Amino acid sequence: MNPLSLNIKVLGILLFPSLVFAKNHTAKEHNVRSKPNIIIIVADDLGNQDVSYHGLQNEIPTPHIDGIAQGGVFFTAGYSTAPVCGPSRAGLLTGRYQHRFGFEDNPGPFRAHKDIEPGIPTNVSIIPELLKSLGYATGCIGKWHVGESDPLFPTNRGFDEFFGFLGGASSY
Repeated sequence: MNPLSLNIKVLGILLFPSLVFAKNHTAKEHNVRSKPNIIIIVADDLGNQDVSYHGLQNEIPTPHIDGIAQGGVFFTAGYSTAPVCGPSRAGLLTGRYQHRFGFEDNPGPFRAHKDIEPGIPTNVSIIPELLKSLGYATGCIGKWHVGESDPLFPTNRGFDEFFGFLGGASSY
């Protein structure tokens, strides 16, 4: 089984503060339409009552997010594999339970051991690397928070473009 097929099954419109996109850029192929564009929106700390398409609130209308949900796919019962954002992103990007490759807490200045480099190890494939092998152009906009060293930088992990910040927070 192609490892991408497992990851693609879990893709849809997800709400979190980064945007990951992939676009088929091989227009010369005859089957361009068979490859869908994929957009994953990740919003930290967003609850199911924070968007109006769930029909659970009407205080703050969210028509643009509602339109994305109505025109795409959204999950009605989703679960995070970690209570903090870095490991949750690692699980989403890899399609694997992040404890299997040692990503158990948010990256930061405090480490369990000095030899531990926080981030997704380079021997663990992530979705944009797999999509690149299928002819997609990829990009990441916003919060990365899954590794700050050069080998773990987004453009060294399968993204063609990156515009955002590497750590867990940014001062505006």
